[in-house]
Amino acid sequence: MRFLLFSGLLVFAGCKVTAPQAPALDVPEIWTEGVASTSDDVEGENLNAKVSPWWTRCQDPLLEALIHEAMVSGPDLHIAAARVKEADLRWQATSAGFGPSLDFSRSLRREDQSSQSFNFGDDAIPGFPTDQIFKVRTVSRHEIRGRWEADLIGRNDLRTMSALANIDLAQAAYEDAVLLLSTRICDTLADLRESMQQLAITASTIRRNERSLELVEARFDVGLGNELELAQARRTLAEARAQLPQAEIGPRAACDALAALLGKHPGTMLHLLDPEMVVPPTPEGVLTIQPSDLLTQRPDLRRLSAEMQQAAANAGLAEAATQPTFGLEAALGTESNGAEISLSRTAALWNVILTGATPLFDGGRRKLESKAAGAVFEAAVEQHRQGVLNALAEVERTSRQLQATQDTLQYLDEAVAQAVIVREQSETRFTEGISSLDPVLDAEQALDPLQRQLATTRTNAWRQLSALVRSTGGSAGFRPFDSE
Repeated sequence: MRFLLFSGLLVFAGCKVTAPQAPALDVPEIWTEGVASTSDDVEGENLNAKVSPWWTRCQDPLLEALIHEAMVSGPDLHIAAARVKEADLRWQATSAGFGPSLDFSRSLRREDQSSQSFNFGDDAIPGFPTDQIFKVRTVSRHEIRGRWEADLIGRNDLRTMSALANIDLAQAAYEDAVLLLSTRICDTLADLRESMQQLAITASTIRRNERSLELVEARFDVGLGNELELAQARRTLAEARAQLPQAEIGPRAACDALAALLGKHPGTMLHLLDPEMVVPPTPEGVLTIQPSDLLTQRPDLRRLSAEMQQAAANAGLAEAATQPTFGLEAALGTESNGAEISLSRTAALWNVILTGATPLFDGGRRKLESKAAGAVFEAAVEQHRQGVLNALAEVERTSRQLQATQDTLQYLDEAVAQAVIVREQSETRFTEGISSLDPVLDAEQALDPLQRQLATTRTNAWRQLSALVRSTGGSAGFRPFDSE
């Protein structure tokens, strides 16, 4: 009998359940042509892409200060940090449940030990005995019971796998929250700077048009001008002034958006409004990682990987639910007369029980649940694969966009510089009476949209830079971008 029992345990130990394995991903070794063409040029340069946070490498003190403040007071990060703590505690609780458990219990019961029967036909005392009523005793029981489940199937390994995947999931979610918050602050700060520069451009345009109107009026007063030039100057000034109310709204809206990201009330960030604020040139984003590095660098891909591991562990546990379970129970206690322990009236109790259970019939429920868990795992594998494909495409798209935008900025800088020269020379020629007002107005109409386009394009460059940071998981390198 002992031999059969030992043989059965060995057979069950050999039927250990494991989690299903995901197939290997087919990830390209290098980026496509033209996307990472600058990566060969940065060999030997210290970009610190994997050492310091990405925002510390942008050479932007205001951006760095805002992100550090958000890291301290941002509600999203506090929530994500609490989830990491919860996952760690749940893993510790899971590990603690693998060993034996001890419980202490105490019970009291009252027993009727009367040996007499009632004579309900007695007319003297109907329903009661004549010499005594009851004999009742109180029995107290104190017991310490231990339980331990023998893990012959591999359930503890699967539970550990699920708990560790939950920690990875929470940690990846925290890092994803940091990445998302920091890049959103970068985008919002770029919007604030652009709106302030657009407001400054509007104010500058109004001042230039006021000066032009004064020149036209002066010429008209001495008989050198005409009413058409006067009407054109007044119209141009009115058009510039009409843009001012809308331009004044943008900076305050951007400050309120920053306040929300920092966990503050609207209006608390208005001290950032600086009339001299401009959109600075972005540093040049450089890819310093290979496609396969995205699997470990991007928090969202790590989160999908953790979800896949959890699904695999759940599939293994669902399969293990169809297998037998074995356990050991032991109890040690006392039983005595009376509510308190009395050594003179105590009897020692103990027992050891070897338990085992195996499913016999449940209508196929466990098998169906195991198949359903396997389908969930297959879906998680495909979601992870799709996430990797989307990440690869996103890196290449954002890298190309940023390169194209920075090439555009170089030409826009030159265009704005030349438009300023044309505007100044046209005004000089008009003041000296060499030309009419039309060249001045034409130069003004050309300069204003070019300045606005330059500010908008610089903002787009910062947005595309933060998009490149998000697409690479914060591991993109930077170096100065020469733009005036």
